[in-house]
Amino acid sequence: MGANESREGSGNNEENGGDLRNDKADLSTGAIAAGAVAGAALLAYGLSRLVSGSGSESEPKQKGKKMKAPGRGGEQILRDDFARDPKAYFKDLHRK
Repeated sequence: MGANESREGSGNNEENGGDLRNDKADLSTGAIAAGAVAGAALLAYGLSRLVSGSGSESEPKQKGKKMKAPGRGGEQILRDDFARDPKAYFKDLHRK
């Protein structure tokens, strides 16, 4: 082989897509761009959670000790609400 002939499989001839160094540069630029997009998405998600609060919006935060609700398969209720009127709790439970 002469000095001007390309080697098969080296990735430097026109049939294989051109210069190997440019291909690596394109891949690393793409990886950096993908990482930047992923980082921006995580940052936006974190900021949205910080602004909206860390709890679930569907369940209002209740203060006080909780207990397993009797007869409701492990559902949690506030102990103070149950202790205030247990008779009403069981009446409501059997109504359903």
